[in-house]
Amino acid sequence: MQGTDILISTAAIGVTLAGFIGIVATVGNRDQGRWKPAERLRLVFMFTASMLAGLFSYLPILIYRLGSSASAAWSFSSAALAISLIALSVCYKVGRSQLPPDARAGFSWKFGIWIQVTLVVVLIFLVCNALGLSLPGFGPYLLGVLWLLGLAALQFTLLLFRMDS
Repeated sequence: MQGTDILISTAAIGVTLAGFIGIVATVGNRDQGRWKPAERLRLVFMFTASMLAGLFSYLPILIYRLGSSASAAWSFSSAALAISLIALSVCYKVGRSQLPPDARAGFSWKFGIWIQVTLVVVLIFLVCNALGLSLPGFGPYLLGVLWLLGLAALQFTLLLFRMDS
């Protein structure tokens, strides 16, 4: 099956990124449990996105090894990833809306627009892959997994550089 070595490497990156949560958690006053609500949301979101990237890196390989065709593995995995990305986006929006107004002020609307636009593009590719509107394959699926990793890396960066804000 095409791309399995890249997906396994992507899974390792996702797990490694999730492991950086320990580094973030021990920096500054955070090791004493003094997390701001926005930091907690970013931390949970970073962990969830990186773990999902790791899990979804193995899903098409597992489906293929269970006897499905490569095309079916990519189609099913793309549908599952698209649903998960939508659910993650909704959970993040709900979590952000429940933050106190002063905590919400720390979120950039420019990043928010960029994230939503790129999410829509990724979802279009994944849905086309899932429905067979294009030849189901590795490329669109990898785009979705890399989008998750990019989002986790962005949250990690924001946590590190906004430590004292």
